[in-house]
Amino acid sequence: MRIWIKGVNMKKKNSTNHTNLIKEKKKIDYSRIGALLLALFVNFFGFFGIMCAKYGENPVDSRLIWYYQLFFKTYDNTLKMKLGDYGGLIIILFLIGFFLTYREDISLYGVKYSLYFIPITSFFSLLWYWVNTGELVYGLKLLLGDVRGYLTIFITFLIIGFGSFLGLKFKQYSLMKRKIIKLHINPIKSE
Repeated sequence: MRIWIKGVNMKKKNSTNHTNLIKEKKKIDYSRIGALLLALFVNFFGFFGIMCAKYGENPVDSRLIWYYQLFFKTYDNTLKMKLGDYGGLIIILFLIGFFLTYREDISLYGVKYSLYFIPITSFFSLLWYWVNTGELVYGLKLLLGDVRGYLTIFITFLIIGFGSFLGLKFKQYSLMKRKIIKLHINPIKSE
């Protein structure tokens, strides 16, 4: 029986009542932390930086919260620009899911990490809206009190999830090419 307390492995021996303390070093994977920080910076400065740079001096509206509207090609007379210029936003979300899943040794950890970016992206949209307008409560109402807010979260889930799925499949394909894993196909036996 093993008990973990603050990095000390205490192994209890059943034959005697004394406790043997064994110090173990904890290993921290800095490359994983670095990848998560890089994805956070890309999400914050890349995704929302592109969005706010496109706004320029124009007033910020609810599209900063409902950013799924910026993914589709439309024309808005108030902004005097094509909103189809936001195609890079989809690519950034897709690449976050793909990169975090593909680089992990165990791909399901990468899927888990990439799914963390769904609420993080929603939080960043609230943060940008609050910084630009000064109204946090109204931003929460737009995100959580309207169907379009949930549609934004769902579309973000689809984009990041699709990128993560493709990252998983590319990882399996690269491992199969290097002959680390084998593809087993069981034929259907007919009687």
